[in-house]
Amino acid sequence: MLGKRKLHRYEHGNLAVKVKKAGLLSVLFSPKIVSWLDFTQEGIAFISDNRYTIGTLLKLDLSLVGEQQIQTNNISAVVKNIQTRPEGFRYGLEFDFDQNNYMRTSEVKTALADMEQLLEEIYYQLTGKQSFHTEV
Repeated sequence: MLGKRKLHRYEHGNLAVKVKKAGLLSVLFSPKIVSWLDFTQEGIAFISDNRYTIGTLLKLDLSLVGEQQIQTNNISAVVKNIQTRPEGFRYGLEFDFDQNNYMRTSEVKTALADMEQLLEEIYYQLTGKQSFHTEV
């Protein structure tokens, strides 16, 4: 993410996130379920005990259940920031829409936008507050 985030991030909802490193050796490893912290259609943050470095390319499988179910797999994302926390490492990732043809498809962009919208609706149901995009 270039500079500070510009959109409100949603921290509620039944979003399942599986992560693994990209590359040829990735087929030898199963994706690991991580605890996500926030999400927008541009990126995600999660906690993990795995060690990654800035610039590492990861592949994510995302599944969100709400009034509808949205699932998208093999999403490319790059580690942009890392923080050490008592429960593990907090990773901030930016989705890499230039990584490959799949990431450039409207299906991927629509699925991520739909996930953000559904998380916004879940946030409203949980808090009673109207969510909105805002400069941060």
